Amino acid sequence: MTAIFVRIGDVFGWIWHRVLEEPVYTQGLVVAGIALATAYGLGWNGAQVGAASAFSAAFLSWLSRKAVTSVSNPTLPQGTVVTVTTPAGMPDVAKIL
Repeated sequence: MTAIFVRIGDVFGWIWHRVLEEPVYTQGLVVAGIALATAYGLGWNGAQVGAASAFSAAFLSWLSRKAVTSVSNPTLPQGTVVTVTTPAGMPDVAKIL
């Protein structure tokens, strides 16, 4: 019986790791899953689907904020080569900081 609980814990651990690694994909799967389940008889009305989608979006954006929020005054180590890609017709510029 203990082996079953260990395996269940492993599965939930893997799922949680994927949620932390890919929160945007997880959000898409959650919303699509809710819509699919509702279409096939979950019995939720539009307000319930919207509330569940909004909650999952808020929760997963809270998890992903640190991965997508820029830092103030970002810096690069001295000597880093930076290549600026410009629109077509303009030359690309390489600058050593």
